[in-house]
Amino acid sequence: MPPRKSSTKEPSFKNRIVGLEYVPAGELSVHPKNWRLHPERQRSALMAAFETIGVADAVLAYRSDRNGGALTLIDGHLRRDMLDQDVPVLVTDLGDEEADLLLASHDVITTMAHRDETALAALLDDIDMGIPRDLLIAIDPDLPGSEVEQAEKTVDGEDVRYPIVPEYDEGYDSVIIFATREADWGWLMKELDLPTVQDRRRIGISHVLTVEQFRQWLFSRSS
Repeated sequence: MPPRKSSTKEPSFKNRIVGLEYVPAGELSVHPKNWRLHPERQRSALMAAFETIGVADAVLAYRSDRNGGALTLIDGHLRRDMLDQDVPVLVTDLGDEEADLLLASHDVITTMAHRDETALAALLDDIDMGIPRDLLIAIDPDLPGSEVEQAEKTVDGEDVRYPIVPEYDEGYDSVIIFATREADWGWLMKELDLPTVQDRRRIGISHVLTVEQFRQWLFSRSS
């Protein structure tokens, strides 16, 4: 197959990727403002991906002025910690403030995507090579009919699929609804038209509906 010719059309947006380098993982600097925490479950899933597929993605970095020009990570901190080898690094020409903004938004934008549960189930059914258990749990722990769903359903006879347990104090007046699937959550947001509340003490956003707001919403639906 002949090499693909580059487009002569002017790009709409500036390309900030300036190169691909292979760098020993331990030589990559951790971003001092990295906010991501990596639980053991994520580590297990990533290790399963490494063992089954290998390294098939590049980490993202830039040369930081405030870090003495060191190649500093924006995305890929967990891979840096887990790999003892050269890793592919997409190097950008971002400045420190631009890198901070990308650090804050990179994973958040990715997780905004909704899931097509039917398409996901079909995709998993088509994978003949076998999916490691830790990786399947990460992809969809509640996949209907899956062995993982059955295995993760109970521990010592108790249901552990829904580990979020709210704690209330006296006088609470809010309605709290938990969704176990991202598609269900998206539907709730559309139907309830909930206000967004940003809590700086936590990562992410929450949607709060008081009893009075819920009552008004019910009346508006029935009228």
